[in-house]
Amino acid sequence: MKSDQLKPFQLPTDAINRVSTPNSRFLKVFINEIPTMTVTNIVQGIWAFSATGLIIFVLLHSPKGDGIGAIGGQAQLFSSAKSAENTLNRITWALTVIFLGLTVVLSAGWLPK
Repeated sequence: MKSDQLKPFQLPTDAINRVSTPNSRFLKVFINEIPTMTVTNIVQGIWAFSATGLIIFVLLHSPKGDGIGAIGGQAQLFSSAKSAENTLNRITWALTVIFLGLTVVLSAGWLPK
C-alpha cells in the first residue's frame, strides 16, 4: 500500500519504523491496530443500544397493567397513568422494530465490512 492510499488513522510505515523509544515495538503494533469507524460498527452500536433500551423498557412494564404508573414519582411526568403506558408501549414497539430490523440487516451481511 502506498503512503498516499492510507486507511483512516493509519500512519505511513516509514514514520512508524523511525520511532525509537523503549516501547517502539508496542507503538508500531498499536498504531496499526487502531480500529476504523465503519458503517457496520455504527449499525452495531445502534443495535446494541436498541437491545439495551428494549430490555429496560420491557422491564418497566407491569404484568398487571400498572406499568410505569406504579413506580411512584415517575408517573408525574405524564398527565395520567394511561398516557404513561401508551408512551411506554410506543417506545417499546419502536425499539423492537429497530432491533429486529437491524438484526436482519447485520445477519444477512448487507453492509460493507
